[in-house]
Amino acid sequence: MKNSFWEYSTKFGLLVGAALILAGTIFFLRGYSINYSPTLIMVERLLVLVGILFGVRKYRDEIFQGKITYGKAFKMGLVISINAAILYGIFAYILCRFIDPNILQETINASELILKNMNYSEANIEYIMQMYRKITPSIYAISQCFSFIGLGLLLSLIVALFSRNNPFLQGKEY
Repeated sequence: MKNSFWEYSTKFGLLVGAALILAGTIFFLRGYSINYSPTLIMVERLLVLVGILFGVRKYRDEIFQGKITYGKAFKMGLVISINAAILYGIFAYILCRFIDPNILQETINASELILKNMNYSEANIEYIMQMYRKITPSIYAISQCFSFIGLGLLLSLIVALFSRNNPFLQGKEY
């Protein structure tokens, strides 16, 4: 059963990661921001949710004959999102390091604008921006990774709740 866990989590994680890369590439090639496009953000969230949902369901139905504990479902969803996040992090690094280094500058400029809109003082903005200007493609890729892991964590908690073997949700009495 251990091998099947890693088989399913890796397969679905790579599928989700590839879908995220495809979506990011399409938006990038069309000239949209891969950082601040609300449409891309929603597409990415949907892709992660659907990937976790189908991965957990397939694992539950094929390995556990339709019955899975909350912990196993959560763990499967989390590992799927970790695999996807690592793959997307590699993509983000390659994109920022070799293809378009302006993505980092776009991130810095957008962050400064957000701070100004939040009415931070100029001294605070300058202090924060000094740190932002030190962002490298590696740091950017790692932050993208953690961002998708956090999203996957939250979505895995929700998917596991509805995927688990719960007599109340299934209308059965024990």
